[in-house]
Amino acid sequence: MHLLLTLLCLVLLSVATTEDSDPFSEIGDGETSNGDDCPSGSVLVEGDCTQCNKGMFANFLSAKCEPCPFDHYSDQKGQSSCTPCPDEMTTLEVGSNDQDQCTENVKCEIPSVESAIYLEGGRNSPLAIGSRVPGGSELVFLCSGNNHVVKSTTFSLINFVCTKSTAQNLPTECELDPNINICDLPENSDLEGCKENQDAGSATCHSWTPVIVATSLIVTALYQ
Repeated sequence: MHLLLTLLCLVLLSVATTEDSDPFSEIGDGETSNGDDCPSGSVLVEGDCTQCNKGMFANFLSAKCEPCPFDHYSDQKGQSSCTPCPDEMTTLEVGSNDQDQCTENVKCEIPSVESAIYLEGGRNSPLAIGSRVPGGSELVFLCSGNNHVVKSTTFSLINFVCTKSTAQNLPTECELDPNINICDLPENSDLEGCKENQDAGSATCHSWTPVIVATSLIVTALYQ
């Protein structure tokens, strides 16, 4: 009888201890961890909790260190969030690791475009959508679709400099060349055959001049 009472007491004590126990354990400066989770500002890397570097933060949802977004910075290791730039300042890149990278300088952010690409003067690689270039940079907006021109112009590309005014009104659209039915002939060529079709209403004649823009690898025709 005494043995049964003793066993019953042990069972009740075990249940009470389980109900009162906290599944979270204290770690470091008061942060808690559940199971294999790491302290705030750290992520699990090959079984070890590792602090995220400057310019990054520990994303709770992805459980990865990720770069601070635009207009934010992180100047210390082991951060769970990034600090916004003061006074509506902006950054040129993601992953800023110092407040000094927050500036009021003009920047142009490359928008999403259809049938077109953005190039920075002197470079052949298209600029990534969402990337930023500093003020004063030479930009090229190039329509990549056949027979397309920059909207409201007669050119298949336009060059401009990133300034405060252009940054707020970057070109984003190309449109079908309104003179799509054309006879394209090299400059100074005989247009008589083309003009006969033009007179018949089946074509519009243009001469064109190859123009090298930005680099020697980019060639387009600017219609006259």
